[in-house]
Amino acid sequence: MNVLLRAGALVAVAAVAGCSVTVSGDGRPGEGAREAVALQSFLLSPAEINAAMGAEGMVAAVTQSTLVEDGGRTNPTQCLSVSSVGQEHVYSDAGWTAVRVQSLREEGADFEHLVHQGVIEFSTQAQAAEFLTDSAGIWAACARAGRYAYRSPEADAVWLVGSVDDEGSVLALVTPQQLGEGWTCQRALAAAVNVVADVMTCSYDIEDRAAVTIAGQIADRVAG
Repeated sequence: MNVLLRAGALVAVAAVAGCSVTVSGDGRPGEGAREAVALQSFLLSPAEINAAMGAEGMVAAVTQSTLVEDGGRTNPTQCLSVSSVGQEHVYSDAGWTAVRVQSLREEGADFEHLVHQGVIEFSTQAQAAEFLTDSAGIWAACARAGRYAYRSPEADAVWLVGSVDDEGSVLALVTPQQLGEGWTCQRALAAAVNVVADVMTCSYDIEDRAAVTIAGQIADRVAG
């Protein structure tokens, strides 16, 4: 899979399995935003990510303090919040005030595990809870569509979409890549206080449910 993440001038490229994903960010928070670096402590460390993924050697490839802008690449549009972590078109009118998004993987071109973890702060706890509730309906609409296409300059890919699960206040669904030789991602979303944990995990283990674990651990950390 080719993975290209951009955060301003910061670019990281890695390859596995012949599909591609592009992530870039330009979103800006509303008034009253604090330094996004303050959210860094809510993210799991590389050691914690490795433990959750059953992996070794995963490191942070990119960390950014802007939302992801790749909305024009996902079809149908109701799958935008499934296809990307911290998607600008998804969060733009939700009242967010700060964001921290990080991508982790093994070094080199032949990585076998990938994690995008994001923490998005809102002005109020009610806004974060409302975002989670609204996302459940949006994810369900994507699941009813059954699949979505993701287009990038490197390659196009089709992702199948499973049903939405509510696993103890964590929203989750599984998205296997069509013709991806078993490459499968899981999405998870959780809210705690005024912060949403937005997580995607990908590996060749179709039974992997690490996204739920990671989102839950972030939410526990936020709740203190």
